[in-house]
Amino acid sequence: MIYYIDFDRTIFNTKLFLEDLCDILEEYHIPKDKFIEKTSETEEFNPFKILRLMKDEYPYNSSLLVDIERLLKSSSVYLYYDALKFLRDLKKNNNQIILLTKGDEDFQNCKIDNCGIRKIFDKVIITHEDKGNLDINYQGIFIDDKKEEIESILKRKPYKVYLIDRDNKDNLINDSNINTIHSLSEIIIN
Repeated sequence: MIYYIDFDRTIFNTKLFLEDLCDILEEYHIPKDKFIEKTSETEEFNPFKILRLMKDEYPYNSSLLVDIERLLKSSSVYLYYDALKFLRDLKKNNNQIILLTKGDEDFQNCKIDNCGIRKIFDKVIITHEDKGNLDINYQGIFIDDKKEEIESILKRKPYKVYLIDRDNKDNLINDSNINTIHSLSEIIIN
């Protein structure tokens, strides 16, 4: 079976990572709210690109970049507690595992590499498009946290789709083809 697994908020605790990133920024007198505001103006999240956009208003020195690099090097601590076991169990059962994520290619690759999980995946796909618009085999199992992405995937009639709602936000989609879960351990591996 082919498993397409999202990265942020699915296997990587993006919320905690962003909190730690914002703590670093505040140490350098870059207000969290201004950073988040500037983030919403960019198409894809990459703190280095966002900081360059803010440099005139909030000058910083290279030690900030070093601290952010240090945070990125510790990316493996942001893997959810159930992620590695789930991925290893998939691999053990000879499933094809594809990391399918949306975002800034450089930043996503950096997080993935620093988590030490790239070798687990048969393929890594980083896209800018809706996941339902890709040229991939949709007769697999998709695991994602974003309703919009799942809705685009559903148009391609996938084998099975899991909406992971880690924060219990009742992020529900009224569709009988959707399985809402709160942990990867809820998935029965084929």
